[in-house]
Amino acid sequence: MAAAEVEQSQTGVADIIVTAQRRAENMLDVPIAITAYSGEALVQKGLRDSRDIELSTPSLSIGNQFGAANSAVVNLRGQVQADNVITVDPSVGVYFDDVYLGRANGQITELFDVERVEVLKGPQGTLYGRNTTGGA
Repeated sequence: MAAAEVEQSQTGVADIIVTAQRRAENMLDVPIAITAYSGEALVQKGLRDSRDIELSTPSLSIGNQFGAANSAVVNLRGQVQADNVITVDPSVGVYFDDVYLGRANGQITELFDVERVEVLKGPQGTLYGRNTTGGA
């Protein structure tokens, strides 16, 4: 619950708490190119499923794999793995509740009752392991 709280700082700008480095901290203190949305912001922007995140996130493209309605092709900063062969890992890691989705199947889902969405750009292998050369 602490990560979802928004507090007013002395300047009047709301502090955004993210968990990009596997701990809750202010977004301004995180040395990562990050785009974050609270659950309220998702509703205000009308983002209903995971594909809609690309509408408000620079350098992010999410599309469907051919012939699979819930399978995603995620392109972040030019890093993309469009091949859906089971032996090929994606270059952008997708996580739901800190659980890595290693395959494209099931990555396109409704954003119902979501606390927040964080898009981490650039290599994230140090904190998120392999297969995150494009981001997480």
